[in-house]
Amino acid sequence: MLNIQNTTYKLPVNTILKQSEPGKNTIACALAAISVLLVMAFGIGVCQADENRPNILWLTAEDIGPELGCYGDAIANTPSIDQFAKSAMRYKTAWSNYPVCAPARTTIITGAYACSGAAGNMRSEVPLPQNRVMFPTILRRAGYYCTNNSKEDYNYIPANGKRAQGADAIWDESSNKAHYKNRAPGQPFFAVFNYTKTHESKIRKRPHTAVTDPSSLTLPPFWPDAPEIRTDLGQYYDNIVEMDRWFKQKLNELKQEGLDDNTIVFFYGDHGSGMPRFKRYAGDTGYRVAMLVHLPSALRNKDNSNFFPGGVSDRLVSFVDLAPTVLSLVGIKPHDSMQGNAWFGKYQTPAPELLYGFRERMDERIDLSHCIRGQRFQYTVNYLPHLPAGQKLIYQRKTPSTVKWMELFESGVTNDVQSQFWKPKRCEEIYDLATDPWAINNLIDAPEMSEQIAMFREAHRQQTMRIQDLSFFPEPMVVGLKGAKTSIGKLQEMLPATFEAAQLAAIRANDATSDKKVIALLQNGSLGEQAWALAGLRLRKQRLSDDAEAIAAAERLSQQKSFVAVDAADCLLALEKGDQRKLIEQLLRSGDARNTDYITSVRALNVLDRHRRLLSAEHIETIKKLPTEVEGRKRGTDDIEKLISIF
Repeated sequence: MLNIQNTTYKLPVNTILKQSEPGKNTIACALAAISVLLVMAFGIGVCQADENRPNILWLTAEDIGPELGCYGDAIANTPSIDQFAKSAMRYKTAWSNYPVCAPARTTIITGAYACSGAAGNMRSEVPLPQNRVMFPTILRRAGYYCTNNSKEDYNYIPANGKRAQGADAIWDESSNKAHYKNRAPGQPFFAVFNYTKTHESKIRKRPHTAVTDPSSLTLPPFWPDAPEIRTDLGQYYDNIVEMDRWFKQKLNELKQEGLDDNTIVFFYGDHGSGMPRFKRYAGDTGYRVAMLVHLPSALRNKDNSNFFPGGVSDRLVSFVDLAPTVLSLVGIKPHDSMQGNAWFGKYQTPAPELLYGFRERMDERIDLSHCIRGQRFQYTVNYLPHLPAGQKLIYQRKTPSTVKWMELFESGVTNDVQSQFWKPKRCEEIYDLATDPWAINNLIDAPEMSEQIAMFREAHRQQTMRIQDLSFFPEPMVVGLKGAKTSIGKLQEMLPATFEAAQLAAIRANDATSDKKVIALLQNGSLGEQAWALAGLRLRKQRLSDDAEAIAAAERLSQQKSFVAVDAADCLLALEKGDQRKLIEQLLRSGDARNTDYITSVRALNVLDRHRRLLSAEHIETIKKLPTEVEGRKRGTDDIEKLISIF
């Protein structure tokens, strides 16, 4: 046995030795065994064949939920996937943990929630924590040939700015040419093929010849019935038809190579569909995906006794579970840093009772929501409830259905259910998905739900501390992780107090006995606590807008040289307090990325947009002249440009 980075691997030496006749080529056999040790420890050379180790194939599709025939969708035309489901295991409730690609994929690749490494925003750049590993690296060290074709989109960046090579590399190849066919003879593989033509951007691609009849579609109750929405939804289903054909081609290719009897196949989408109130939404429609897994009969054993061909599982699974499940299936103990649960293999663990979902910044728009669901109920905490779920993201507004829905709302013709997406949120939401599958009837005020609410609140608290959820720190504090301003360890030490401040701000906003605590945090809290206290002050407008002590503390914060000054200006403008002219000028300075960090600039431009009624023509011209490029930043630099373009 060989232990590498706290993970134990089985060496395939016996397989190598059995390839030679007894008593012959002893030296050659010994050298072969040594070569395997070198591969395992240092990634040198190529691991020899081991036909006993299974291959793993992931077939993934972008931006699709469980809109498949095998999931009971009457519109979906997916004969190939439906046939596959007859011999696979279908998971009724699978979550992506994030309702958007980059943090969802970051969670997959590490087997740990992106927010636990400060990487939950869409998109962000933070170093991979020192104790964390991207799981294909573990497979490569065990001799697997690992390929990705071809989307990565991870929020983690190497600490030194350079992608690891050799034994520490994530993939043997990651490109649109990557393929398991390129491995050494007999070498086991882990391969990912990602289908992109179901992506949000393809819903709005025109011209398009409709196959699905838009008039045949049944719309969710939260959408108004408009031609643009029916057209986009019909095209979404048409794209799934094309994806089903691709899926069949990939399975046929595997069979033609003679690999289907020794390859475990996973199929899943990367989050909910690209339609509005699905992708990016902090709820079941945003997180829920199809999840199908097939184990060939030759690979079914006591470690996989919970696999049933054509079976349907109630087990709650999510993306954080994928890495430990793959490692467990090939006999590798999941890495100590992994936070998910293996649902197959030697190291499988009991099923979790709850799934956890997160929503942080989406491109140019700041937000923070946490969502939990069990078999029946879904609970959400919105920490910035003054922001609607349907924020005006430029990329999302390129889709005709989104634009039309927003137009109908702004013209006043949508009903209460259809309008909710565009209005400020409640701090807490709870839905009975058994009777309300579209989550439109918030039961947070129902007395009979008090026990469920208390359970979810405690689960949220425990999960936050268990995974060390860093999403409660305003993102400018996370930006400092790239330098010497702070560290993950320091943030973890501050987490209990910062989390309590966030709870105080949102969940206890209606509790007048907590007002003095909010004021105390405004006066003496840490940066993170002060940011949450400002949010709490805003939510306590009816009680504290005329409290001299609270307003004075907010005004002092507005004069600081940090991101907190932006939050303070936002709070004071919302409360109609302070010197509006000076607050706007301060926000204009913070909106210039040359004066601050990138994300504080994004934060300030968001605030200016929310209070644009206070802006003069001169202010608008100043904003339009702000620089759009940020030195040293590679990802997400267009967020500033997007915000500037809307003025």
